[in-house]
Amino acid sequence: MAAHDPTRRSFLSRAGALALGGGVLWLGWRHLRWPEPTVAFQGGGASSGPIPLPRPGDRLLLLEGTVNGRTAPMLVDSGAQYTVVDRAFAEQVGLEPALAPPVVAWGLTGGPSVGRAARLDAEVGPMRLQGLRAAVLDLSAVSAFGGRAFPVILGRDVLGAVTADLDFPRRRVVFHRPEAFVWPAAASTVAVRSGPAGLFAAVTVEGRGPVEALVDTGASTALALSEATARETGLLDGRRVRTAPSVSLGGISADRLVRAERVGFAGRTFEDVTVQIYVPPSAPGVPQALVGVGLLERFRVLLDVGAGRLGLIGATAGDAS
Repeated sequence: MAAHDPTRRSFLSRAGALALGGGVLWLGWRHLRWPEPTVAFQGGGASSGPIPLPRPGDRLLLLEGTVNGRTAPMLVDSGAQYTVVDRAFAEQVGLEPALAPPVVAWGLTGGPSVGRAARLDAEVGPMRLQGLRAAVLDLSAVSAFGGRAFPVILGRDVLGAVTADLDFPRRRVVFHRPEAFVWPAAASTVAVRSGPAGLFAAVTVEGRGPVEALVDTGASTALALSEATARETGLLDGRRVRTAPSVSLGGISADRLVRAERVGFAGRTFEDVTVQIYVPPSAPGVPQALVGVGLLERFRVLLDVGAGRLGLIGATAGDAS
């Protein structure tokens, strides 16, 4: 998640991986229409303006925000279907329960987590989120794994109401009103399939595939494959395997890591890529592959979840360890 600076990125690059949403299903809400948050920007503008990513070298999209006036680092997670608030933090700020069925959440691995729903107002820089509904779950394990607490995960309910300009090279994020955002001419559009579980893009592994992978900004790894998918793509062919801890909403697991000589994504080829191999839970809708920040961080990523659109600027062929 450099011996003198145990940042989340250096830990995750060397030892493990983080996949918070991972196509999580909130089973209690599958048949209930969940209200969308109201998004507003200071001064009535069309965008938030640049919001800096405060920790250089961090492999997660952590933004400084507030909930009910209380400071709360927030993770931008396109793999999480809904926003999540840590249970202890929710009690500290006095979040009111929302009228809804119990929340049953599955992560990329492990068993289910059970919680409740709450209503809250939040701010992320100049962006205000009003009437936001969230799942209240225990996030202490995933926060401890990374070394910095983040009591809020902003999921696709928020991302579906904006166009997110995730500029990894310049370490900043801008949220736009979708109807006012003009896509840059330099952006290449990536073919994606949009569905309840998120945006899926094609990935090839050493010339095999394509594999349909969830675009997941809550996953720190470059590429994660289920055990079955890894076997189909030839990654369990006797090559060197090591194990490392991995954490999701389902808990901490010991996943396998292997090296792939080539991974193809968005018309680019990346060489010598570390691939996480996980055993997914027996729950419907859990993805069989994830494209995470380990690949996305080379790009300026334009993400319009509501319109099912993904654009990339920059990045040439190369390493994506």
